[in-house]
Amino acid sequence: MAARRTGTNPLTTHRCPSCRAPVLRQVVEVLAVTADATPRPPGHNPFDDPNHLTWCNPPTKYGPPRLRWIYRSTHPPNCPHPHHKDHQCTGRHPPADTTEQTDRLF
Repeated sequence: MAARRTGTNPLTTHRCPSCRAPVLRQVVEVLAVTADATPRPPGHNPFDDPNHLTWCNPPTKYGPPRLRWIYRSTHPPNCPHPHHKDHQCTGRHPPADTTEQTDRLF
């Protein structure tokens, strides 16, 4: 009997509960990653936004695809694999106006 592989966490596609955008979810190391399902355009700089992580999605020989965090020091600049940016939810509705509205002039 073949040994069953444990600890696998496949990359799954979901919808964001707030904005309903398609997102990829996976636990990578100790991070619960939620990334945009739409890959970044080819030729983009994965380090153009220092406030957000970018994930590489290389194909695997065995098993489901897995997201890999892009390290500046080791990731090749001409990587042919799709890259996904961390999902930044825009929310369902614009933020509410919290300024006080009155009918008085003064």
